[in-house]
Amino acid sequence: MNAESATNILDNLVQEKRGQPLNRLQRAIIQGVLDGLTYQEIKNNYAIARNYQICYLARYVAYHLWKLLTEVLKDAGIIDPDERVRNKNLWESAMRVAQQSVQSESVQKSQPPVPPDPMLDRKLRMRYRITEQFVSTEFSHTYLAEDEDVPDRPLCAVRRLKSQSIETTKLFEREARVL
Repeated sequence: MNAESATNILDNLVQEKRGQPLNRLQRAIIQGVLDGLTYQEIKNNYAIARNYQICYLARYVAYHLWKLLTEVLKDAGIIDPDERVRNKNLWESAMRVAQQSVQSESVQKSQPPVPPDPMLDRKLRMRYRITEQFVSTEFSHTYLAEDEDVPDRPLCAVRRLKSQSIETTKLFEREARVL
């Protein structure tokens, strides 16, 4: 992994957790630090940083950047609550983010996609439209449905038995009488 790909990984994580990507100056500081540059060298090598004083880059922009990265990495569970991201441990932090993203991708690939429930949006007895699955147990699925014949469209529960055995059917008949 090079400095540019590490910067992209950190930028993607910040965007995922905060909803906004890093700005160009923040990206330049991350990439410069990962390349082993001082703040003076970052100012000289990156056009976006040329108009800023070195103390402003180090004490304001970088300070808030390390604070932001610390919060984001803590929220993502990548670093411990007592750890802080700094220029000295930025590579290690970027490597942790990359490792976690590889692990989460492999977990997502190993799990087959869940097919949509065929009961959703189905209309029963020309009256009850299934809107969402509410609960699923070993015996049944329970759905929320709208009663389309009533003006307010009140919600009601619809239970679908998984097994049609006599014992299961009797169990739910008793439950229905109690309700």
